[in-house]
Formats: sequence, C-alpha cells, structure tokens
Amino acid sequence: MTFITIITTSILFSLALVHIYWGFGGLWPGNTKQELIDKVFGKGNQFPSPFICFFVALGLFLFSMLPILWMFRFSLIKRIIPTQMNICWMNFLRKYTNE
Repeated sequence: MTFITIITTSILFSLALVHIYWGFGGLWPGNTKQELIDKVFGKGNQFPSPFICFFVALGLFLFSMLPILWMFRFSLIKRIIPTQMNICWMNFLRKYTNE
C-alpha cells in the first residue's frame, strides 16, 4: 500500500509541476507554442491561459495529497479525537468551576 501511495503521489505531483511550468510559459515537450499544442492537445491552435494552468496545477497538487492523507487516516483520527475531547472537557470544567 505504501508503494502505491508513493507512486500515485509522485505522478500527480509531477503533473502539477509540469502545469506550473506551462503556466510560466514553458514549452516542453515542444520547441514552439504550436509544437507544444500539437503534442499535448493533438489539434487546435490555442493554448490555455496561465490562470487555467495554475488552477489545474492546484487541483493536481490537492489530489496528490489524498493518498498520503488516506494512508495516515487512522493516526490522524487518533490525534484529533482526543484533542476534541480535551477541549470539551476543559470547557465543561471552566463553565462549572468558575461559578
């Protein structure tokens, strides 16, 4: 499970980095804008705006974090629930001991 998590996260994070590169005007895997469009989209003559590239990169980055969060879900729950219970207990004590 750890191997699949690392591979999935690495691929999605790498794709996010490529979209950031394109957002800043990078031309890889082509040498010209039209060559890049032909290789990435197949047809057409218009490349998406930098905003769209950054938006897609943000989505890919967020989705790249999901496998890691899923892998550590039980350890996060073990940390969050006691914290919430402590907060409730402290509020209870504060309310009934100050009167």
